[in-house]
Amino acid sequence: MQVISCRRAISAAVILFTGTPLVQGAESANTIQVTATRTAQTADESQASVTVIDRKQIDSSPAQSVDELLRTVPGIDITRNGGYGKNTSVFMRGTESDHVLVLIDGVRAASATLGSFAWANFSLDNIERIEVVRGPRAALYGSDAIGGVIQIFTREAERTSLKITGGSHRTREASFTTAGGEEWRYSLEAGRSITDSIPTNQSLTENHGFTNSHAGLTLQGNLSEANRLDLRINHNEGKNELDPSTGDSRYTNQTVSSKLTHTSNPNWMQQFLLGYTLDRSESFSPTIPSTITTKRYSAGWQNDLDWSEGLTSVGVDFWQDNATKDDSGIIDESIDNKALFIQHQTNPTGFGELTASARFDDHSDAGTNETWSLGWSKKVGNLRYLASYGTAFKAPSINDLYWPNSTSTFLGTTYISEGNPDLEPEESDTLELGLRHQLTSASRYEVSIYQTNLDNLIDWQTIQTGANEFTTTPSNIENATIHGLELIAATRLANWELSGSFTLLSAKNDATAVQLDNRPREKIKLQALWNKNDKKLTMELLGAGARNDRDGSVELDGYHVFNLNYQWDYAKQATGRIRFENLFDEEYVLSSSFSGDYNTIGRSMFIDFIYYFDNRK
Repeated sequence: MQVISCRRAISAAVILFTGTPLVQGAESANTIQVTATRTAQTADESQASVTVIDRKQIDSSPAQSVDELLRTVPGIDITRNGGYGKNTSVFMRGTESDHVLVLIDGVRAASATLGSFAWANFSLDNIERIEVVRGPRAALYGSDAIGGVIQIFTREAERTSLKITGGSHRTREASFTTAGGEEWRYSLEAGRSITDSIPTNQSLTENHGFTNSHAGLTLQGNLSEANRLDLRINHNEGKNELDPSTGDSRYTNQTVSSKLTHTSNPNWMQQFLLGYTLDRSESFSPTIPSTITTKRYSAGWQNDLDWSEGLTSVGVDFWQDNATKDDSGIIDESIDNKALFIQHQTNPTGFGELTASARFDDHSDAGTNETWSLGWSKKVGNLRYLASYGTAFKAPSINDLYWPNSTSTFLGTTYISEGNPDLEPEESDTLELGLRHQLTSASRYEVSIYQTNLDNLIDWQTIQTGANEFTTTPSNIENATIHGLELIAATRLANWELSGSFTLLSAKNDATAVQLDNRPREKIKLQALWNKNDKKLTMELLGAGARNDRDGSVELDGYHVFNLNYQWDYAKQATGRIRFENLFDEEYVLSSSFSGDYNTIGRSMFIDFIYYFDNRK
């Protein structure tokens, strides 16, 4: 890793935020990413395991939703409680679903009450690129980044276009993009999606649909020679149909990111980031209706100093969460966090490259938390050896701490649930070793092995507190140990790009030695991309081994799913796509409940038509 200077970092930032690739047709190892170290570097230079998904890859993918796109990434597993739009969880490297820090344009986006991100509510049409960093990043980002970080950069359209989609499950979609400007560049995306979807649970027969309306605005330009502004606004809202006993719900999600980059001199760059996140869910439950609203206000200041000994980054972060709940038990709580972090990237002669990071967080309820990480890599010919160690933590969510005493009665039995204000943060430490080998200009492979120790895991447990009374409350009662192996390979043969990954995972509760729920022991992905002239074909095979569910009491069978996307430019201003999901109609289950297994999508077909209002270059 050559430490990237501030001048190069500025150029890379412009590349990232204008949507222009660094090198047309460059290998993925040369793709610039900014999430792993909060500074610009290539995926190969990064001492973390990084996957970057750009807009072209999204367009070539058979995926119909964000979670279906992410399930192709090594180290990531998903569960979804039914069809499109239903509750979705993303697990990274065997950690919990709320151990993944989700950023949208640099702004924390997870719900302050649940502690997890509403993946189902975010449209693929409003994404420019996704950066997935596997492994702890709390020493740079603070709470939540135990398993890793997923950063979504919102859409930066380059031209005016209209996209129409129709397909299985009475799916109807339309989206529009436009862009313009020179010194000040703007981009606008808006769309709407409606689907009847499928019955949520295998015990049900009625379809449970989903609607989503989304819009995004980006405005970028130079205030002066030394100051550049990047403003991004993203909005999603819609309705989610659920079974009658649960009740339908409406949701609203919004993020605002305003970043000012100031170049004091060629060796000193400052970034000022202001953020706002809104997460609102209105439940029409027949028994416990409520509206839960969380708002997050955040600010950050980062300084990147390029000097003779390397690149040093120093910064401060602040965020405040406000949560309200208006019925079936009242919530009106706020928590905040203040932090200071420092990172140094250096390249001692003959030793390799070193990256050291440390962060101090002061959380209003979880107290003070110190995290640190150390990474090393050394390139010998076409081989790069890597080693890293990092600590991380996850502060309790507002629900964990302050969920109000809620009581319901069913068949003469009383059920009580409430939060626990005395919870401690969850903690972890991770050791990772890796090897990357660029066999030829067209072929490469990567190997990573890692161990993560999880302590003080928060678990909501139900105990009997009376003759006909049960109480559910969270406590720090569990520890777990995770061992993992990731193999990644890619090559290019004529008009074909071939890639694959294989994961072995052991994620066990230390007390019971039972594999944690929703973590398959094996996972495989094979992908073939054919590209010639104006035609492109993508085929992918996704497979996963057996996984536990319902606290290890149920084992769900493994599965293999085959997906396909064929794209062709049949006119200068028109593109068509036909996408197949689960082409061979594999029957499988990702999640189970006491009332039955949740359904998954069977064989489905979608057709996209895209019209461009300007001549293709």
